[in-house]
Amino acid sequence: MCALLLWNEDVTPTLKGLFVVQAILSFAVGCLISSLLCFHIYLLYIGIGTYDWLIRRAREQKKKKKEERERKEKMNRPSKNEIAPSEEEEEEIKTKSKDTTTASSDDYEKRANNYEDAKGNNEVGGGDDKDGGDIELSIMKSEEEKEESGVASEV
Repeated sequence: MCALLLWNEDVTPTLKGLFVVQAILSFAVGCLISSLLCFHIYLLYIGIGTYDWLIRRAREQKKKKKEERERKEKMNRPSKNEIAPSEEEEEEIKTKSKDTTTASSDDYEKRANNYEDAKGNNEVGGGDDKDGGDIELSIMKSEEEKEESGVASEV
């Protein structure tokens, strides 16, 4: 590199730039190779091979992940001070969830009764419902026609 600086007249600036880039890359590669050499000397000193070191490292990482997962699970578990819901409370929760499903079937029965009541008036729910009574009426009529023609409807 010092000789390059003395060649001021013969060396172009582009060539000087290439020499600098080459020197930087050579230094980086030299550092990488020396770290690899030091690592293998360390492995020789402790008496294991590269493959053995890789296997140990993989096991340690797997163990750390397992411990971290267990730690997270432990944090998500209720503590001993927390009170679990009693059987009565669990039944109440189950009943509430069942009520939401029965409400829709009750609603369907009410609509069917309204339809039966309004059959003579040709109106569903007194004619002033805002949720599409005409569409509901046509759907129920088409279901009735299917039943009359012998096709079973699934509701």
